[in-house]
Amino acid sequence: PSSAASDVYKRQLVALSNHGVTRMDMDGDPLIHFNLATAHSRNRDIPQAQRAYERAVQQDSTYWEAWFNLGSVLGVQRKAGAERIFERVTEAYPDRVIAWVSLARTRRAQGNRAGALSAYESGLRTNPIAFQYYGRYEELIDLYLEGGDWRDAARVLNVAARFYPEVAKYLRNKYGRRIRGLSP
Repeated sequence: PSSAASDVYKRQLVALSNHGVTRMDMDGDPLIHFNLATAHSRNRDIPQAQRAYERAVQQDSTYWEAWFNLGSVLGVQRKAGAERIFERVTEAYPDRVIAWVSLARTRRAQGNRAGALSAYESGLRTNPIAFQYYGRYEELIDLYLEGGDWRDAARVLNVAARFYPEVAKYLRNKYGRRIRGLSP
């Protein structure tokens, strides 16, 4: 058969195979936009990811994962709004340690040390085991030591020791001398 006849046959076959199948609603499903945004993020197309996450949260204002990821892509682009998004996620889902850590990082990047400390501490109180999963004992100790607050740095180190003795050993090797040097 000729190429033109083959193309006509293929189009007819596709049309017949889709007969009676309803069209997928690609616009109204927040999960589709979330997955599309995630694919854009993986491909480092951050502006497209932002737009797709925005569509997801427009369609489902309770989709915390989409809100969280939207805050993350805004933060990566250093755009306004990331802090407020993370605040909203922590207000709605205070048990999400990753949201507290992301809020702390955003505030720290903005030079808001007190706000960062507050968010890190909230994450630590929420779940000290999950807090280490995100590798944040070290960040919190660093932030305390930057301000010369050896007591709180030592307290966080003791929390780490209670749940992660192997991590605490590393942290003691890294920070022990600084903590002792700051203490009277």
